[in-house]
Amino acid sequence: MQKSGPLPSVVSYSTAVSACETSTCWQVAIDLLQSACERRHATDTILLCAATSACGRALQWKLALHLAGRTVTASKRDSGIDPKAVAALNAAMTAFGVFWEKALQLLARIQYLGMQPDIISYGATMQSCDRASQWMKANALLATAVKSVRPSVVAFGAAASSYAKGQVWHKAMELLARSHFSGLGEEAPLCGAVLSSCEKAAAWSRALNLLYTRADGPLRPNVLMFSAVISACEKAHRWQMALWLLSNMWAAGPRPDIVAINACLSACEKCGRWEQAFILCEEARARLLFLNTISYNSLLSALAVGQSWHTARELHLVEEMKSAAVIPDIITYNSLVAGCTRRKDWERMLTYFLKMRETALKPDQFSYGAALAVCDQAENWQLALVLLAWMQGDAVHSNTCICNSALGACDTLLLRNGCS
Repeated sequence: MQKSGPLPSVVSYSTAVSACETSTCWQVAIDLLQSACERRHATDTILLCAATSACGRALQWKLALHLAGRTVTASKRDSGIDPKAVAALNAAMTAFGVFWEKALQLLARIQYLGMQPDIISYGATMQSCDRASQWMKANALLATAVKSVRPSVVAFGAAASSYAKGQVWHKAMELLARSHFSGLGEEAPLCGAVLSSCEKAAAWSRALNLLYTRADGPLRPNVLMFSAVISACEKAHRWQMALWLLSNMWAAGPRPDIVAINACLSACEKCGRWEQAFILCEEARARLLFLNTISYNSLLSALAVGQSWHTARELHLVEEMKSAAVIPDIITYNSLVAGCTRRKDWERMLTYFLKMRETALKPDQFSYGAALAVCDQAENWQLALVLLAWMQGDAVHSNTCICNSALGACDTLLLRNGCS
């Protein structure tokens, strides 16, 4: 274009930079801006705003903030206050991520410059507060936004999400009602955020009521919403309700995914219902859902919690993970080690512990605590001393349970030496 055709115009540059914005190629956007600067197009507010937005989407907040400042300067020089100046500052705001203080400072800066924050300004700031789990700040911003602008469903969703992280589900429910009565509707992200708030607080009955009161409306619950309610039941130890919800999903939709299956498995695990957990896995396989590491961890833990740690089942699950190419994690090995306690099976425990050390996984405080508990039950003081040496080498700190198990394992040595 530059060699044989007409020279690029400011419109050409703006279009190219906007394309970078959608594909998050912020480096290319900066290069294009530099090229435009050489042709004296860099002061155009549309071009600067597009470059700011590209950097904002890529979370390059320092660059986005710098470009937003240039946009404001160009706007003042051209015609007072250009709406693009507010748009550029909003774009910079989206780049702050968890830096909620900076987002609040920029919001105040918009007002200081004589500009009016819009819906996007408040929404972006609230999303930053949400990412930093600052629900009280998000709540205060929403109150301000209601007085000055008509908040969008995005702003309500950001506030609801922050309430979820703060485990204040009652405020999230109030927010949903406010959104409904203000005529904004109840979009899926907002309902999902409210259900997530109920989930984290184990408010399963509220979550269930919300799910089914919306089922007959225009907003049809999706699999994420169902999974959130199942997780709320899991946290409240309502395994029967979790399985009932799953059966409803199989019957009427939406089709469950592995997240919903894992939430049900976790509910069975916490209540020691290992039989139901295994039946659920067979049903998932029959419906062509493949288990993952989280699924197997729940099964192994359910066996332990249910006090029915059968060696054959344990070995079957381990072999099944191998054949399915499911990679064990630290929780898998910790569950296997802990399962050896009731059997006083220090040899199998040592096998699992050595396998864990052979991988890239590093035994943690729980790993050593469970292993030393096996040594205590098996009265194997020699292995207990070895584990304590390994623990020191791995820089794992001791705790009361570890000390008690180590002392219990060494009681045999003390008695044998007549030191009790």
